[in-house]
Amino acid sequence: MAADRLRMAEDDARAFYLVRAVEAGDENHALLTREDRSEADLAGARLGEGSAPADFLAARAHFAATRLETRHPAVKRALAATRFPGWLAAVVPLVAFVLGLASNELASGKRLDLLAVPLLGLVAWNLVAYAAMAVRSIAGSRVPAASGWLAKPRKWLAQRGAAWSAETSAALGRFGADWARVAGKLNIRRGAIVLHLGAAMFALGVIVSIYLRALTVEYRAGWESTFLGPDAVHTLLGWVLGPASAATGIAIPDVEGIRALAWENGGENAGPWIVLYTATLVGFVAVPRLLLAGWNALAAARGKRRIAIPGREDFYTRRLLRARDGGGAELRVTPYAYTPDAATQASLSDLLRAALGEGVAVRFDSPVPYGNEDAWVEGVAFSDQTDIHVALFSLSATPERENHGWFADALRLRLHKERPGQRLVAVVDEGPFRRHFAGQSGLEERVAERRANWEKLLKSFGTTALVMDIAAADPAAEAQRLEALTTGEALYA
Repeated sequence: MAADRLRMAEDDARAFYLVRAVEAGDENHALLTREDRSEADLAGARLGEGSAPADFLAARAHFAATRLETRHPAVKRALAATRFPGWLAAVVPLVAFVLGLASNELASGKRLDLLAVPLLGLVAWNLVAYAAMAVRSIAGSRVPAASGWLAKPRKWLAQRGAAWSAETSAALGRFGADWARVAGKLNIRRGAIVLHLGAAMFALGVIVSIYLRALTVEYRAGWESTFLGPDAVHTLLGWVLGPASAATGIAIPDVEGIRALAWENGGENAGPWIVLYTATLVGFVAVPRLLLAGWNALAAARGKRRIAIPGREDFYTRRLLRARDGGGAELRVTPYAYTPDAATQASLSDLLRAALGEGVAVRFDSPVPYGNEDAWVEGVAFSDQTDIHVALFSLSATPERENHGWFADALRLRLHKERPGQRLVAVVDEGPFRRHFAGQSGLEERVAERRANWEKLLKSFGTTALVMDIAAADPAAEAQRLEALTTGEALYA
């Protein structure tokens, strides 16, 4: 199924992912109560009929996030930790400019060394950086998987988690992982802005430093080298300063002229060389870096308005939008090697409605015959409208890996591949077993043993199971277990 992702502004998306992480795992409603969630629905509904899904979800998320921040200071701190420190864009360039201004190594006393490593190194470093960016652009860039400084919010959340409640720690951990993934590219661009501005301002600081010193002293330009002769120095300066020479019209001396510039010969007035180096630093460093910073700033400004959030392909989003539109979840029940009677079907439907709301639509498939699971799984067609797929088993059957387990696993894998927004849960009805052996001694022990075997088998295939006597179930108790099973942690599995 093609993804139908929605877009939100950054602050809206941050609130959405936070509330999604809380609601998905807060089974006991310890962080957000039922009343909070209902009021959040109303806050979104106040936008009126026909409001865009993203607007509804954003309004709802902001209401719930405000409740969370008010009651749980850890949530407020966690949200702050996920915001990029905008002050870096001012402080880093300022510090870089001061460092460039103070780089006295570029000039030793009154001498401008034409082979000074800081000057040549500054040009070389930036050329290497441009080459790396070009290669990365051609090869395609991928957002690091929450590594390096991108992982800071997630690591911070994990480190602080020990001081929080289990619900808070789990919810903020999920939120941190989600946010590092969806906002990683945006924060990379913001980091790039800081680095480009820093590089440009460092180069400008160097230039200003040279001119300030040149106002009060006469620079002498010259060179000396242990390994390079005049020919090599002429070639090197031609490579580095050639473009500036062409742009300014200041000629680079020939080999004999370079030989005459050796310090042992006294060098010459550095004025023309200062102009050449200034033009080189401006042309190769300052201007390109400022352009790159501007390009990243434009991309970041666009990106912060278009953070992707899951659309209707996602169970959580689909459930909220259906509730807003007056509809309920759609559940599909597929019995395997078990034919539930009408009373059992009605009881299970009632339990699911008690768990997920009266608007829930429950549809039963014809039972899949024992041994026919491979053909059924291969030929089954899935609906885009289904939210939860329930595999229904009977405790009367002995759980077998090659049949019951294979059926659950194959169905789970197909859903994961073709309908990742749909959830698979398993329900094992112990009613037939109880009624068949009613009155016999040791019934409870036998039920407990079979229940454990079923849970162990299905868990080994990645499917969570709920074992209960459907026809005799207490709606108040079982509905809560069903709700947790169908809307809980597995959202992040």
